[in-house]
Amino acid sequence: MFRVLVNSCQPKRFFINSFAGLINNRAFSQLTNESTPNEIDYVQGQFTENHKIREYFYYLDHQGQLFLDDTKIKNFTSCYKEKNFLEFFFRKLRKNNSSRYADKFAFISYCGVERNYLRCDDLPFVITLLDEKNDLIQLNQINASNWSFKFHPSNLFHNQENGRLYYLFEDQELIRQNFSCEHHPSRTTHLNNIPCRVALVKSDISIRLMDKIIEKSEKNFKFNYKSAMYDLNNDPDSKISQLVKKFSNFK
Repeated sequence: MFRVLVNSCQPKRFFINSFAGLINNRAFSQLTNESTPNEIDYVQGQFTENHKIREYFYYLDHQGQLFLDDTKIKNFTSCYKEKNFLEFFFRKLRKNNSSRYADKFAFISYCGVERNYLRCDDLPFVITLLDEKNDLIQLNQINASNWSFKFHPSNLFHNQENGRLYYLFEDQELIRQNFSCEHHPSRTTHLNNIPCRVALVKSDISIRLMDKIIEKSEKNFKFNYKSAMYDLNNDPDSKISQLVKKFSNFK
């Protein structure tokens, strides 16, 4: 059985195998989920309800990148990057409880007379930045202080079925000191209505965190984060596991 030892030069075979499984899962999702399903019948910007409502369709990949759903080549150059748009889009995100496209687009973001439908490779939120120095995370490439959360290593969850890492972000988002908002004095409530508080951990961040793992047994792991030891939660009955099952689109 392999263990990581301090100052050990032994090859990290266990983790290489874990990384291979993680990366293979990512590659598989790219091949199977990122193209627009042929059975979905829509036109970007189409009108509905007597030409009063316009509808748009989006896709979020496992790297936290947002695209128009029918974009042929989905990569960093073709994803949305404008901070204000991303912040507004995901702040308004809700579960799609309507009768339109709910079987394929599980989430919807309302913007006035527009309906923006969203389908995901996995979850509607992805950790795209981990600042280990300040213990902060950011979601979906939104580089904004009011979308930053404290990172608690104990909130990580390893799904043994698909090899992915997930994170429960229950804390209120952080607000920059002396930051004033003309819309509302309490910006710590502006994400209260988002559909879930669980996020997929982006591939390169997952690998970085998994590199800190020390194998404890075949199913239980401990990892070292900033000189402190934590148990890596892999309990299928835990709260975060149930949330992943409820909201994840990854099969």
